[in-house]
Amino acid sequence: MMELLERYASVENQRYQGAVHVQIHHAPGLDPTAIKVPPLLIQPFVENTFKHAFGGDYTKDAEVEVYFQEQGNRHLLVTIKDNGRGFRPGETKNTSMGMRIVAQRLSLFPEFEPHHLQVDSIPGKGTTISVLIPRLDQIALVQK
Repeated sequence: MMELLERYASVENQRYQGAVHVQIHHAPGLDPTAIKVPPLLIQPFVENTFKHAFGGDYTKDAEVEVYFQEQGNRHLLVTIKDNGRGFRPGETKNTSMGMRIVAQRLSLFPEFEPHHLQVDSIPGKGTTISVLIPRLDQIALVQK
């Protein structure tokens, strides 16, 4: 899970001549190789940081941090934080396609609540996205 995300971030960063510093961390005691999560729930958020957070201005110290921690034994709390341009609430008229797809995928899980996906942004300071993701090794998909 984390290895694929690191590879993705590395490829994206090559497109921007290495101007974005990406850090991916996990809480102590968390074994990232033992945890399985649904595919493409984290990568779209990291992709959005490359596309939108810095507005093409990679001259400043562009940073993205992704942090994984266990939330009980059934979920992971993933936090994606950037120091980009941020935005005001309601500034984005349309949610990105990636955000809609992630929300749709999360809604397939019986324990998902809308507050499990939070976006906090401060203009000029950056954006933090927190998402509570079910672990596939601990929970089953709802059959709809």
